[in-house]
Amino acid sequence: MKKSDERYDKNENLKESFVDSSNGIEYKLVGDYYYPNLEIKAKNQNKFVKNKK
Repeated sequence: MKKSDERYDKNENLKESFVDSSNGIEYKLVGDYYYPNLEIKAKNQNKFVKNKK
């Protein structure tokens, strides 16, 4: 293990989450893998507009 590896705490255990200093993205530990903790905002759900008569 590298001393600068952000995934490990001071006791060399994997952290539940960490922020990658190279890109600023937070990663969350799920099982054996780290997944990016991304939030995608939903666009306007109303794609169709009824014509008013």
